[in-house]
Amino acid sequence: MLARIALTDILAMFRKMHGHLREEYYISNTNDDESVFKQLRQYILNLARTMRAWNKDYPLKFIQLEKHLQKKKKELPVPIISLEDIKHMSTETSKPLSDEELMLYLKFHHEIRALVYFEDLPQFIILDTQWLSDAFKIIVTADKFRSKVCRHRNRKKWEDLHDRGVLHSDLLEDILKKDENMYMYKDHIMDVMEKFDIVIRPNKSEI
Repeated sequence: MLARIALTDILAMFRKMHGHLREEYYISNTNDDESVFKQLRQYILNLARTMRAWNKDYPLKFIQLEKHLQKKKKELPVPIISLEDIKHMSTETSKPLSDEELMLYLKFHHEIRALVYFEDLPQFIILDTQWLSDAFKIIVTADKFRSKVCRHRNRKKWEDLHDRGVLHSDLLEDILKKDENMYMYKDHIMDVMEKFDIVIRPNKSEI
């Protein structure tokens, strides 16, 4: 139950980031009505002012790396990339980033919720927050899909997850084993869920 409450808060945060459809404006390609364009320009300006990045300097170096990452994300089986890979990519742009600039880039984009990066979990960066929220849902609501064998073998651990938000590593393996790509990053996903206070690890006596 605790895990579901925390997950609800996290998903609400992510939904705010992905609600792109806001208003509708009808523009004719035969009748140039300047008032409609004026309304549209004003709406875009007002919307931009609500963005976290509004009125902040955004270096050209950041734009170049962001384009590279967007392209790379489409090529990846899951939107997770290692810090070493990003470092390598950041040196291949026409305006390479220093290590310090790269850290600023990652912290800035984490702050505006464009990606997920924690300094104390530096090995991987999650490039798609919607994918992460979907992964959270798969794990926390997995009891709907668990097999009878799984339920029998790990019944107590399922109860720990459902009632106390305690996630055992072998239970996480059971949940993710059908998705090879996600399974590869199970440890990092577990770490991130713990950072967001969605789950907690069991005490040594409970393992």
